[in-house]
Amino acid sequence: MKKKELLQLPEMKPTKSMIRDMTEDKGYMAERYQAPSIWAPNYIWFFRVKKTKDVLEIDLFTREMLEWGADYPRYRVFLHDGKYDTFDNTTEKWRTATIEKLEYANYGYMPKYYYYCNQGIWISEKEREILQKYVKNGIGDPMAAVQQWEDYKKNRSELNKIDAEMRLVPEIPKDFGEWIKTDGLPQYIFYDAGRNVKEGYCTACKHTVQIHKPRYNRESICPHCKRKVTYKSRKKSGHMVDWGYVGLLQRTREGFVYRYFKVKQKYINGIRTEGGYWEMVRQTYDQEFRERNEFEFGRYKQTGMVRWCYKYYGWKERVIENEAILYWRNLKQITKGTPMQYAAIEIFAKQKQKFFPENYIRVYRKEKGLEQLVKCGFYRIVKRVISPYGINTYLELNEKSTPKILGLEKRYYKILQGTDPTVREYEIAKEFQEFGILPKRETIAYLAEYSYGRNFAVYIRHTTEHKMIRYLKEHLESDREQIRDYHDYLQMAAGLGYSLEDEYILYPKNLKQRHDQYVEERNERDRKIQRMEDDQKLEEYQKTIEQRKWKWYEMESGELLLRLPESPAEIRKEGNQQHHCVSTYIDRMVEGKTCIVFIRQKETPEESFYTMEVKDGMVVQVRGKYNKNPTEEVKEFVEEFKRKKLRIQERMAG
Repeated sequence: MKKKELLQLPEMKPTKSMIRDMTEDKGYMAERYQAPSIWAPNYIWFFRVKKTKDVLEIDLFTREMLEWGADYPRYRVFLHDGKYDTFDNTTEKWRTATIEKLEYANYGYMPKYYYYCNQGIWISEKEREILQKYVKNGIGDPMAAVQQWEDYKKNRSELNKIDAEMRLVPEIPKDFGEWIKTDGLPQYIFYDAGRNVKEGYCTACKHTVQIHKPRYNRESICPHCKRKVTYKSRKKSGHMVDWGYVGLLQRTREGFVYRYFKVKQKYINGIRTEGGYWEMVRQTYDQEFRERNEFEFGRYKQTGMVRWCYKYYGWKERVIENEAILYWRNLKQITKGTPMQYAAIEIFAKQKQKFFPENYIRVYRKEKGLEQLVKCGFYRIVKRVISPYGINTYLELNEKSTPKILGLEKRYYKILQGTDPTVREYEIAKEFQEFGILPKRETIAYLAEYSYGRNFAVYIRHTTEHKMIRYLKEHLESDREQIRDYHDYLQMAAGLGYSLEDEYILYPKNLKQRHDQYVEERNERDRKIQRMEDDQKLEEYQKTIEQRKWKWYEMESGELLLRLPESPAEIRKEGNQQHHCVSTYIDRMVEGKTCIVFIRQKETPEESFYTMEVKDGMVVQVRGKYNKNPTEEVKEFVEEFKRKKLRIQERMAG
């Protein structure tokens, strides 16, 4: 119906019962912050409702209008034809605001009690029934009922799209709730406290099992189901609540959906009591596992509707996803014949790893090497690869064999094979490979735990693996802080020109004393260099190059060549031309801490192309103009440099 026709409908008048209830309203005393209480009425809005054919009209009166004797409504709200229209009698204009956004003030007058009262609504029971029959949303408050109807109609195009996609989501598997209890949350063996306790109850397999000298919070393996459990004394644990997150991947008629749940399980003295799961996010995919839409369950926009809506991404997200344990029992079946059939996501999920399944799907669609890493048991590396932070070490995820994916020679790969190494253990294996040292597996594990991310392979080349580890274990007593200081000491010794072939230098008896001595020597040298201008640093620069034998790094191959800067001034010029920060490395190069070399094209040897840093016998970084990453041609040239220069240099040094 057109607006002109709506206004031709007779507007409603105040009823006798409405006036009577307004007059007899005794109200109450509303509290105010740091001010005396103020009288407020129980009702400030008065509603009339009628239905004419397919049009529902709600006329709104204010308390003040009735007191003044007005016989017309402030607003006339019309619900019709799947939309709403509101006419303001005060301004004689149509309004676009929803019912809750309509102003209460009458000709600018706002009663003092408005902001402190409950803003109650008066409506007769008969007209309330007419309203409910029309809006059909079961909300008792008449304003809220109309508001939700208006919200839905206002956004019905978008909501219909959301509802259509939500209707594709299948039922949750029947065993999903039980799976959460046994696999989606931590498992325990509860026991009665005492010296001679011999039995406990496993929450995973629900069996009473034999145990021996359990310790509270100690992790173990259930002797019956072989699952990972934690020992808990019934008395000590008391009331305990576990919270977690699980995921469910399902096939739909148009593709797939990943569903994210928050889960809860409560224990009282070792007995499972209340628990449950709440779905929070849905990510939909097409048949090729391309992402379609992401939804969250929450308040829709600025309305009062709580429902499925498009995921909100902003400065403060309403639902922030955590890593989840993925339900794996259906994965083989639903991925059969799809691009994810050979993704090994089922194998990975069975490890009960907490991860982001959406990231796994996203990475696998681009880089199939993920499958090989999973099938070869490199679960912790895979988890890091698909994490939001990725992995710093370069992986060739489009290669087909695991050694090539990891960039490891076969003999180094065999050291890690079948052990599910951490990312740091993998990085240490790569560091040893750079220097051609074949370490023991236990050495890699030890350094990963105690070395604070320091590269010790660069110094083990001057001695033996056995001697270095023995010094760390026996002399430094595997103290992480001392091991970190020792690495810093070795860096300073090398930078100051001391020979690390000398065991007196390499293995100081009093580490702290020697460390402090070298700190003072280094600081004095740094102060001297910092006082120099570029032309004054030239002599020291040339001495450092000769002392560190960096001329060896210069080479030519194909269309490229590698040369040292002729002076500190040339390094500064390189930074200006390339628009990167290499000029800040001048003092470090003069001090011998790092080496800057220029990669040039043979045709234009004087023009800046790429800048490379070599430190401790390793290529640290290669950067082009504006810090651009190297091209494939430059990468191949750098790899050749490593083979022909760095590794040969190590053999010569060894």
